[in-house]
Parts: sequence; C-alpha cells; structure tokens
Amino acid sequence: MKYTVTQYAEALAEALAPAGAEKRPSMIRRFLGMLRKNKDSKLLAAIVRKTERRWLADQNLHKVAVTSASPLTAAVKKEIEAVLTRKPMWEEKIDPAILGGMRILVDDETMIDASARSRLDRMFSAR
Repeated sequence: MKYTVTQYAEALAEALAPAGAEKRPSMIRRFLGMLRKNKDSKLLAAIVRKTERRWLADQNLHKVAVTSASPLTAAVKKEIEAVLTRKPMWEEKIDPAILGGMRILVDDETMIDASARSRLDRMFSAR
C-alpha cells in the first residue's frame, strides 16, 4: 500500500471537483487503473465511503437513511431535520418487518433504532 485511504479519497475528491460531468468517467477509470497498479484495489470501498463523506461535508449535507414501516410524513422529516447540523440528503426505505417506528442512520455512523421490532426483540431476549 503506497497511500492511505484518506490520501486516495482526498486526491479523488480534489480531481473530480472541478471536472465537468463528461470528464469524470475517464478520470475514474484512470484512478481505478492507478489503484490496480499500486495493488490497492481492496481499498476501493473505503475510498468511496470517505470520498462521499467529504463531498457531503463540502455540500453541507448529512446522508440520512431512514427505514420505517410506512412513508415518512413531512412533519417527521422536519423533526429529524431540526436536530441535524446540516441539511439532510434523504434515503428512505419502507420495511413492514420493523412493525412500527423507524431506524435512522446518519452519515453511516450514528444509528437510532426506535423500531417496534427492536423493542420486541429486546423485551423477549431479556428473559
């Protein structure tokens, strides 16, 4: 490994930022070629995550993934948005298996699990 994940992510973000949409695919292909040449292809997933986090921060956004049993209302979205430090970029998933409530994941780091399924699981596993 010649470079760290952070170094690769910074380089990729800085290279892509000023580039137009038509130049980005060829730049990404060259970047992937460099990873292969440096035998660092196994770092790709971590590099992509770190690059995405930087882009979100640069855009003053939080990635907010919400899983709920039914679609979120505008009022619920507003409540979630009120506790965030940056504007949310929503990713919603409907999963009836959680029964009620919701799971919220902010920036792939902070998990709030207020689902009925997790409460039931905790209640019955305590025995």
